[in-house]
This record gives sequence, C-alpha cells and structure tokens, in this order.
Amino acid sequence: MDSIQEKVIKLKEAAHIELSFCNPADTPYLCPLLENSESKDKIVERIVTYVANEGISISNAISKIETELNPNYIAD
Repeated sequence: MDSIQEKVIKLKEAAHIELSFCNPADTPYLCPLLENSESKDKIVERIVTYVANEGISISNAISKIETELNPNYIAD
C-alpha cells in the first residue's frame, strides 16, 4: 500500500499531466499561469489541496481554480 507521501507525489504527477492539456479557450485565466514554473507549482499545490480536502477530481479542481481566478465571477 502506498504511503501518503507516495500518493501525494502520484497526485502531483497526474495534475501536471492534466495541466499539460490546458486550453486557453476553456481556462483563459489559468493557462497563462502555467508558463512560469513557480506559479505552475502553486497551482499544482492548490489542486492537491482541493482533491485531498474536498474529494473532488483533478479536473474539477482545475475548474474551481479557473473560477477563482476569473475577475468576472461573483461568489454569493
């Protein structure tokens, strides 16, 4: 059985793979951040946090982050 640390590493790898398919037409606020390795690492950490704490998929975490980055989105 994988340790928690091994699971986190696998999750980060999966997040990096998912982010490699970033399409600016779908996620115009997130994709530009992936050009910088520091901001990309921060995005991956946020994805890990959402997946671990909220039990959502990587794709849903990416959508959630895109919504948070969108200045036109108004949260209730």
